[in-house]
Amino acid sequence: MTFKSCILKFVPFALLALLYAVPAAAEDSQRLAISGKVNERGGNVNANYTVGLSGSLNDSGPLLRFDLGYGSSESQSGATNERFQGDALVGYQIAGDSWKVRFYGGVSYEDRKSATAGQREGAGAAFKFEALTDRKGPVFARIAANFNTRDDTYRVAGRLAFNAGTVFIGPEAAVVGSNYFDSRQVGLVVDNIKLGDIRLSVRGGYEFGSDEGSDRDSPYGGLGLSVQF
Repeated sequence: MTFKSCILKFVPFALLALLYAVPAAAEDSQRLAISGKVNERGGNVNANYTVGLSGSLNDSGPLLRFDLGYGSSESQSGATNERFQGDALVGYQIAGDSWKVRFYGGVSYEDRKSATAGQREGAGAAFKFEALTDRKGPVFARIAANFNTRDDTYRVAGRLAFNAGTVFIGPEAAVVGSNYFDSRQVGLVVDNIKLGDIRLSVRGGYEFGSDEGSDRDSPYGGLGLSVQF
């Protein structure tokens, strides 16, 4: 796991290299998103790259997506929980005038060490769903759900942010778990902070347990960025 965690530090640079290596079919046909979160006993970083196979990500059509993630946290017993995961997915996007719905399915590899389940490693099937509105109106809403057959791991997260001029501000919540742990998270997010073509989000709140399986409750803070081109 130590070697993999070192490799993951270079994931954003590898994904950026991939963006330049793969020619874009049309403008706004690719998207890179990177997010990180920390709490008192650990944290995680996740990256995903999505490409619209038939053209712009603003239109309906098939998608190809790759995800990588690493997280670590400490349980009350002092044991370390770690997670390394990679997904390769195909999907389809339905785009309306002010909303999008995306469905994905594919394969996933996970290497997880936890205080309750020990070391577990293997492949499974992964499924993702996402529905969101655009950021042109008074409210931005997003709901996302993930399920992995490896240990029945799941995540359901929602965000409701209100237009505050140049940014959107509002609450977020998430439920995360598997056969071995459960976590609940509530917080506040400031979204759509623009730095050129990059959009940033800043979030903070409180989580009961953690994404990696820790039984420690803790406040959290996070930062996300995305760019579409």
